[in-house]
This record gives sequence, structure tokens and C-alpha cells, in this order.
Amino acid sequence: MRKTTLLKTFLLLCALVVGSSSAWATATTYSFNNAIPTKGWTANGGSQKIENISWAYSSSTYIGAGTTAIQVGSAKNPQTTDWTIQTPISSFGTNKVITAVSITANTTAATATYDISVGGTSVKSGSLTTSSTIYSVSDLNVTNGNIVVTLTGSSTSKAMYLTDISVTYDDASSDPSSGVTFTDRTPSINYPAQKTYSQIPTTATGYNGTITYSMTANTAGATIDESTGVVTVTGGGSVTVKAIAAAVSGSFASSEDSYTLTVNDTRGELGDNDLKWSVASADVTYGADNNIFPTLKNTHNVAVTYESTNTNAATIDANTGVITLKDVSLTTYIKAIFAGNDDYLPKTVGYTLNVSKAPFAVRDGVFDFVGASQTDPLEDYGSGVTLVSTGYETDAKTWVAGNVTMVTSRDSGNGYRWWGNDGTLRFYSGSKATFSVPTGYVITKIVTTGASFDVASDGTLSSNTWTGASNEVTLSATNNHNIKTITVTYTTATQAITPAYAKITYVTPYKMDFTNVEGLKAYVATNADAEGVTMTEVTAAVPENTPLMLKGTAGTTYNVPVAASATAPTINKLMAGDGTTVFDGTTFDYLLYSDGKFYQIGSGTIATNKAYLHLDSDPAGARSLDIIFDGAEASSISDAIKIVEKNEGFFDLQGRRVDQPTKGLYIVNGKKVIVK
Repeated sequence: MRKTTLLKTFLLLCALVVGSSSAWATATTYSFNNAIPTKGWTANGGSQKIENISWAYSSSTYIGAGTTAIQVGSAKNPQTTDWTIQTPISSFGTNKVITAVSITANTTAATATYDISVGGTSVKSGSLTTSSTIYSVSDLNVTNGNIVVTLTGSSTSKAMYLTDISVTYDDASSDPSSGVTFTDRTPSINYPAQKTYSQIPTTATGYNGTITYSMTANTAGATIDESTGVVTVTGGGSVTVKAIAAAVSGSFASSEDSYTLTVNDTRGELGDNDLKWSVASADVTYGADNNIFPTLKNTHNVAVTYESTNTNAATIDANTGVITLKDVSLTTYIKAIFAGNDDYLPKTVGYTLNVSKAPFAVRDGVFDFVGASQTDPLEDYGSGVTLVSTGYETDAKTWVAGNVTMVTSRDSGNGYRWWGNDGTLRFYSGSKATFSVPTGYVITKIVTTGASFDVASDGTLSSNTWTGASNEVTLSATNNHNIKTITVTYTTATQAITPAYAKITYVTPYKMDFTNVEGLKAYVATNADAEGVTMTEVTAAVPENTPLMLKGTAGTTYNVPVAASATAPTINKLMAGDGTTVFDGTTFDYLLYSDGKFYQIGSGTIATNKAYLHLDSDPAGARSLDIIFDGAEASSISDAIKIVEKNEGFFDLQGRRVDQPTKGLYIVNGKKVIVK
């Protein structure tokens, strides 16, 4: 074994002793003074071959004759990125083991850092000082990769200097081989019965180095643990695995061996009729209500994901397969992808979807000025307003989209106009739009695109959305706005509710006011324990999507007003069903049954217009919960008992507290008591 030190000194002749005077180690010092072929600044990096070793550097570098170091960065040539200089370990010859690296460097910046990396791993880093300093790392044992020095300055206009790089290495050419050997170079397994495989190679006697594993070929979708060599496969094919037994300095040279694993896939194939779309192609129209999409036949109910190859034409939900068309005339290919399982091989089936745009049509409550401007003949919603790029409309004009009427007018200013260049309806400061619906209906939402109005006659206007409940709404402009579309949502002024039972759950579709509805009361759940569910009556209008319990007469229709504003209940343990939530009996969720009690849900889903009781903890193991009306009059003796069973004192049969009971029947501590 020959141990040699290659010392590279940039632009400065330095005598650096890195080894002893032992016969087996030789320290060699190389001077780069006047030996660097290139002088001056290099803007994009380059390389220097010095003493037959090529060092490549990145970014701006100054190499000058007669100076003391390589200079990185200055006021005239700022260094905007990290600066690196590197050379492969293989540059020092074959069978070389890097054992130590040191650099000599300094900086004029307030702060700057250095990093020494060997074989892809940072082995030493820290802050540079303003004086020339040696930074060294030893006890290395690296045979592959690059030696990289990185300098990073805190100021792009300050200089950093690199004087020396010293590399110490062992010549391991005379060391015995580590002898890594696989005994079986052509193993095979059957997938999916066996999904992992590993083989531990033998090594030379006494070898205690590190063995790492890698794949040099892979057609089986395999992965490998680089430290253990365990191969995990996902299908048929082959995998070539290589093991490298690293050199041990002074003892063993590195060696490598490999084997090729054959994976036999024993799964069956899905037949042509097992996974198949109903048609090979389909024509659909954006904006149409009668589109028919192909259906997927999935005989074995295998898990699939969906993909659209052209999302400009249509997108598809990867999990549900729901398709959303784009407003274009394009084609896409819709795929159902089965990734494979333990029974069947992967399979992908698809069909061609041709998307076209529907002819423009007036839709109820939707004013699409851009779309209307592109039709032939021009659709002006009956307003008679001319599509032009000049001129203003100052008179009131009526636009009609189904049951929604819009009157455009002005209080002051230029008015409005329908632009011919982009089809938008432009409202100038002082103009307005008044929306109305037939008697018996109320507008609940108005949404604009392109721009928004500034002021509303009532309700709430936030950005491009108005909400409220009004038969007529005026939106005004105090600035200039180009409106592309206006979508008006409306409903009946009252919502008809016919409870099937005396107590039902309900989720409000709009802001609704139950406070003055004769015979019907609305409640929220404010508490729940083993004794029952406390229901508190709502005393104000509630927002849309509020889960409630309603109490009325079964079969009777109640008309509940839609409200312009609402206040959300402070406490409500009821939750709104979303039509998708699946219950399996492991949560503390309860559903109201026709007998007026809440029962823990075993399994199933909750419809979007129904509510359920959700508790964070188990109410003392109760599978069913009675209803307790908070502060309400009882309709029966049993109701009265529930009302007062958690209170002390005397109560009459309507659940009202009696401070001075006289003769008669009362409820005391949840029991009926006769006072004589």
C-alpha cells in the first residue's frame, strides 16, 4: 500500500506538511503560482488543470498572476450565487480512498461561510474568518463522487479568497479485495405470493466495511432499501441489484457484485367485458342539460381512478369520475385506470369525448353579456341596447332573463353602455341596476363577474356578491365597472314545510325566520348528557344551512318566511347532513326518530336536508336520549317531568316553577306529587 497526499495550492506557494516522514506516506506540495493558464475574470465558471488534476469552478472567479489567492466577488464583479470548485475523486487515480481534506481561505465580508463536501456528503462547514485560516477534516473513508468546496458570502460586493486545497488519500491498489459475492445470481420469485426479496452477499474474511445496494435495471416497478438490500416489487419483470463493499483504509479494497431477479407475475387479466366503457366515443355539449356520458362496466368492482388527457376540454374527478365540461369545442380522452391488485393485472380503458359549445340561450336569472354579444343575431335580453364601443345609454332600459327583470338607469354621470370590444356591460359612476322578481318571490343572492357594484339598497354587498331577501334590489356604481355576467338567485318568499312527525330535523336552505310561525317552533341543541338533549328555542332568524329541530303538527303545512338577515345560534350541537357522510356506529352521533327520541346512529348516511346530533364524548353510554325543552311549557305531564327533572322545587303540569304551592298536582324532582 502507498499512501500519498496531493496538496493543491492556488496562487500561493505553501509548504504544508500533512503526513509524517514514514516510508509508506509521502506528502507532496503543488504550487499554482504562475501555473494557471487562464488569467482575469471568468463570468460563467470554467476549469483549471493544475498538476494534471482538473478543478472546475462555478460562477464569477478572478484568477490573477502574482496574487496570493483565487478571489471570489468584488465591488466591480459581485458574486450573486454560491461559488464552488470541485474535482472527481477518480481524478487522483484508481483504487484511491480519500482520508482527509483541508482548505485555506479568508474573507473581507462581515460574514461568509465555507463547506467541504466529499462524495456527496458535507463533512465540514462553518464561518470564514478575515485572516487566512486552515479548515481541515480527517478520518474520511470515501472512494466515489466529487470533492467540492463551496464559499458563500453575506455581501455580493465583498471578496472571499481561497488559497489552498489539500487532499490526502490512500492508494488501496495493493489491499486485498473486500470480496463481495452473491451466491445466486439468477434468482426468481412469483408475484404477488412473494412481494419482497433479499440476498445477503458473502465477503472476505475479516471484512467489516459498509455494503450499499442499488438497482442498475428495473422493469418490475421495484424499490430497494440501499442499506439492507431488500427489494420490494409491484409486478412482473426483472431487477438487477448491485452491491458495493466499500474499501476499508489500509485493509481492504472495494469490490462489487450483482444479481438479476426475475419476477413472475401470476395474476390473471381482466377480460374485455370485465372493465369496459359503454361506448368508444361520445358527443356532449357545454351548457346543455341533456348530456349523456358513457358508463363504466366494472364486473369485479376493482378500484379505479379517472383521468382526462385534455383538461382544456373537460376535467374529471379522479375518484368519483364526475366530468366538468369547459366552454370550448375540443376533444379529450377519458381514462379509467386500474393499478392492479393481488388478483388482477393493471388495466386502462378509455373513450373519446367530443365537447362542443351549445348555442347561446337565455337562462333564468342569468345575464351573460359576453355570451350574448357573440350570438348571431345579437341577444340583447329585450333591452334594445346597441352593442357599440362609443356612446352612452342615459335612459332606463329593461333586460329580462326568465323571471328576473333588470332595469338599468342612472342618477347622474354618463350612464352605461354595452361595449362592442369585449361584450361587457359598463356602468359608469352614478348608474345603477334594479333587479326584481314576481310577487311571492324574493331575491336571495346576486353574483357578478368581471367587476362588482359599490352600493346596495338593502341586504349585504361584499365584493362581487349580494345576499339578502327582497323582491326588489338596486345595486349602484360609484366607480366605473365592466360587468361580464350577473347571476340572480331567487326563491319563494316563504318556504313550505310539512313535517311528517311532530318532531323532525331540518336544515335551512336560506336565511329563515321561525319566530312568528303559528304552531311551528324551531330549536337548537344546547346540551346533551345521559339524561337527555336540551333543546332551546330560536328567537331570531337563522342563517342558511342551519341544522334545527322543528316541533309542530304532523301533516300540517307551515309557511316560513325567508329572511333578509340572520344571526347564527351561539351553541348548537346539531350538525347538517351533507348526503355523503357515512356512519359506522363508532362515533357519538344520534338521529331523531319518529317517537321523538334521539338514537345513536348504527350505519348509513344523512340526507342534505336532515340534521343529526353530534357529541364529542359518550353521554354515559346512553344509546337513546330524551328531549328536554329549555324554558318551554310542557305539552304533557311526561314533557313536564323531563323539563324539571334536573331542577329542585315545585313545578306545575306545564313545567312552570311554583314558589308557593297550594292544593293540587305538582312535579317535584321529576316525580308527580299531590299537595293536600
